[in-house]
Amino acid sequence: MHEGNFVLKADDVGLSVKLIDGQFPPYDQVIPKDNDRAFVVSRLALLDALRRVSLMSSDKTSGVRLVVEKGKLRIESDNPDLGAAKEEIDVPYKGAALQIGFNARYFIDLLTEIETPEVRLELSGELDPGVVRPADGTTFDEAALRTRCREQLARFKVPARFVAVEAFPTVDGPNGPKVQRVRLRAMAEMLLREGERTRPSELRAGLRRR
Repeated sequence: MHEGNFVLKADDVGLSVKLIDGQFPPYDQVIPKDNDRAFVVSRLALLDALRRVSLMSSDKTSGVRLVVEKGKLRIESDNPDLGAAKEEIDVPYKGAALQIGFNARYFIDLLTEIETPEVRLELSGELDPGVVRPADGTTFDEAALRTRCREQLARFKVPARFVAVEAFPTVDGPNGPKVQRVRLRAMAEMLLREGERTRPSELRAGLRRR
């Protein structure tokens, strides 16, 4: 740590990261803790229903309505250009009726990542946020999250390999030097083809001969 920066050095490589001043936002304050309208539903049944109903939702918002009544959960969507869709699922709910809107795409992504057979939906009002939890009470596991992230790296297009060069190829621009991305990509591809033992100086010499 040095003057507001996190500095890491190893051999002839250095990394400096500017630390942000201030406290992390209190995100937990926006997560409801006293939603009184709760019920358990089959994760796969809800996931499949959302996928089907969302076909009729708007391309921009992917909005669907969840209508909760005694013993029933109804998922609805309508689109003036396509029509309407509705599905019902039996749920053990005995509270007051409630209608609330969600983005189907986000809901589907969430249910896809949960692995328990059932989920617990906790709702409050039509304009209030809801909470979705694994029905078996599974809580956050930091080690499991790290493992999950490593397994999902390819989905998020995180680089699987890194190559090192002594200097970026640049060209003078109106606001200073600019990295030549095409040339840099060619350098990386050549390095990968020729093997990790290739030295960056040899690589640049090969590029100059082209």
